[in-house]
Amino acid sequence: SLSLSRSPSFSASQNKMLLCFHPVPFIFFFLLSLCRIKDDELLLGWTQKGSFTVPDAATPVIMIGPGTGIAPFRAILQHRIANNAFENVLFCGYRHKNADYLYGEELERYAAANQLQLFTAFSRDQDDKIYVQHRIREQAALLWLLIHTRKASVFLAGNSKRMPTDVREALQAVCQQQGRLDLEAAQQYVRAMETSGQFQAETWA
Repeated sequence: SLSLSRSPSFSASQNKMLLCFHPVPFIFFFLLSLCRIKDDELLLGWTQKGSFTVPDAATPVIMIGPGTGIAPFRAILQHRIANNAFENVLFCGYRHKNADYLYGEELERYAAANQLQLFTAFSRDQDDKIYVQHRIREQAALLWLLIHTRKASVFLAGNSKRMPTDVREALQAVCQQQGRLDLEAAQQYVRAMETSGQFQAETWA
């Protein structure tokens, strides 16, 4: 699958794609064929509109994008920053900082300019594996303030296997800790966020 990782707000004439795929033979040969395309050759394709509905500039945004899940959030960040919306929080996860920290320099520039609050998890850079759900729990007070008081929009993108469940459980833990809810009430709170569109997810196998 392909995800657009650049907002037209930054450049209407150029867009970039982040490729995420399974290591199966036909995909490998497809990618190999792309490398052989000449400058004057035309490659036809199409795009499909994603399901995310981004709020107005006054609404804070919380983005949770492990691995290739960062792609749509880079575009959302660029769009919001171009429209002077600076209440942006991003949780992103990778295996190694020095090997696969996608768009790391760009994200850190936004953070340094106070346009983004950035929380990273590099799962293999220490003995104990650290994932985005751990960072979410660490930032429980901030997240509860944004979600419950400021009605922030929460977006999740990435692998559809175990990660979405782990993230939902981490959000439930935030509700329990900061909202003083029991487990059942916390689960209902997160489900209500999904029903209302406050919490949106795009995941892929």
